[in-house]
Amino acid sequence: MKDAMRRYSLLLLLALLSVWSIQAAEESEINDIGGETEQIYRFHADLHIDTKGHLTVTETIRIYAKGDTFKRGIVRSLPTIRNINGSTIRVGYDVLSVKKNGQEENYLTKSGNIAETYDIYVGEEDVLLSPGVYEYEITYKTTNQIGFFDQYDEIYWNVNGFGWSLGMAHVSATVFLPRGAEAMQNSCYTGELGSTASDCRSQLMDNGAMYFEANHLREGENLTIAVGFTKGIIQYSLWDKIMGPYRNYIFSSLFSLLFFLFLFISWRIYGRDPKKGTVYPLYSPPYNLSPGAISCAVDKRNLPRAISAAITNLCVKGYINISETREGGLFKKRQVMLLRTDKEEELNLPKEEKLILSSLFFSSDSFSFSSKPSSSLFKIFTSFGEKVFEKQRYLVDENMGSGWRTTAIFLWIVWFFIDISYLSRISWPFLFHSICFSIIFLILASIISRIFGYRYTPKKYVYDRIFVFGLVLYCGIAAYWSNIPLWNVVINEINIAMLCTYCLLIGRRSKEYRELLTQIEGFKMYLGTAERNQLEAFNPPKVTPAVFEQYLPYAIALDIADVWGKHFQSLLQKSNISETDQPAFTWAINGRRFSSADIPLLLSLVSNINSSVYSASLSSPNSSGGRTYSRGIGGGSSSSYSGSGGGGFSGGGGGGGGGGGW
Repeated sequence: MKDAMRRYSLLLLLALLSVWSIQAAEESEINDIGGETEQIYRFHADLHIDTKGHLTVTETIRIYAKGDTFKRGIVRSLPTIRNINGSTIRVGYDVLSVKKNGQEENYLTKSGNIAETYDIYVGEEDVLLSPGVYEYEITYKTTNQIGFFDQYDEIYWNVNGFGWSLGMAHVSATVFLPRGAEAMQNSCYTGELGSTASDCRSQLMDNGAMYFEANHLREGENLTIAVGFTKGIIQYSLWDKIMGPYRNYIFSSLFSLLFFLFLFISWRIYGRDPKKGTVYPLYSPPYNLSPGAISCAVDKRNLPRAISAAITNLCVKGYINISETREGGLFKKRQVMLLRTDKEEELNLPKEEKLILSSLFFSSDSFSFSSKPSSSLFKIFTSFGEKVFEKQRYLVDENMGSGWRTTAIFLWIVWFFIDISYLSRISWPFLFHSICFSIIFLILASIISRIFGYRYTPKKYVYDRIFVFGLVLYCGIAAYWSNIPLWNVVINEINIAMLCTYCLLIGRRSKEYRELLTQIEGFKMYLGTAERNQLEAFNPPKVTPAVFEQYLPYAIALDIADVWGKHFQSLLQKSNISETDQPAFTWAINGRRFSSADIPLLLSLVSNINSSVYSASLSSPNSSGGRTYSRGIGGGSSSSYSGSGGGGFSGGGGGGGGGGGW
């Protein structure tokens, strides 16, 4: 009985001594830093690998908190990307438990900032820590962390990571291999990212586990471990093998293929134009359309040319006279002046021509083109297209395929956000900055497009701006975010190119529109054929000064004014047509009789009108910040090479990340 009591007393004494020694060690740790400075005493990680390749990690982090960095608890930031076996992949985390001093502790998780991390906030926002020593234990499961090589499989792991705001007195890790596996080789590395130093030690334990440790790691330094073990123990399912390293390729390629099929089939059914009819010379404007209408039917974007043709047509009809002056010093510049005549507007005057008369001469009988902004011209440019086909809409309406365009753009946007948030791992704050960056380039692209004559275009052409925006956006993200797989960048640029082409082609012209364009082409054949003997078989009408004058605005609309003028001048010189058969061009030659010598002058004057309208279109008045931050995580970049054979470096594995307090 006495012997038993002695044994129990001895055990009790040993237990008390153990408790005292632990307390003394804690006090010693605090005394080592003077009890004044916060520090991370110990960081230990237990890594358990199962036969399915899943990795369960238990991290034990012992700190001294004083309320400076560690106010409510700790933050553990884990990188969600790594490069393994030559492929950049996303890794997931499932938090299993979080403890503080052995007791379950509240926590919350967030997605990190630009560095793209999975952040675990341990503690409660309204509960502050008292100064003292705390031990946190975080257990989580993660996937896609095992590397596969010809002779072995490998766990390559950054234990603590580079992103901590404090140094660590002691960092260690124990790797528990899957059942039946043996460690074949191992290495460890310490220091800053990229360091190949090995100021650490490793030990094979009796139970087959590998133990690693390093002491006195400073802020920004990390312990990386690597263990190569028996190959074939880990058995991934076929799905995991395919969807792991090749997920980006599969999803990107599959979407691109399906997207192409959707675009091609919908275009083939709904976007193909009716067949072009046979073109014959036509000796009068089709459907009696005005020059402005003809110009817009051929090219809706070139409003300056359409307006020039309409102004010239008003001159031919006797509503406007043209005067040309020279201004300036030594190098005088021609100035075009439009003068309103006394002729009253006819009821059948095209609406776009009425718009020109009412806009240019609403307060004066004269209008001078200049480089200064003009509200009159601005009104013309913004309303001209609407007036042109107000009565002949059925002739030029296109099946613009807006519904199919919208569907295609919607599909691309959905894929874009899936790609950046799931496959390419772009964080939302970084995406916001990229969008702002792209908007700036979009504005610059719009300015450039206006300089080159595409300012006043129908709203349906806003799609080209959207394409520029999407292209610049993705290129900007790809340029500034090196972790985007190259394959994703290439595939998405191909998708954008297909979308651009589709939106330009999906608009199908109506049969009436196709017939109109065919007739316009026939009319252009008549006006623009330099060798007139080619038309003799079609019995063309006699070209008189009046006919030349009548069709000159149409030649301007079709961009063949020079050919039409030279043909008429040649005809006058070679034929017996009297230059004085009919009075013509009084609007340009001040009422005197027309002569063939006036044709170059007339064409020059018409060219000046076109140049003046175009220049004025560029000067017409137009109706018309976020905080940058970054966060380094360290240890997420990874390498596709083996680390256990001795060729690795600090930060080359998975895991790591960083942390701090909150």
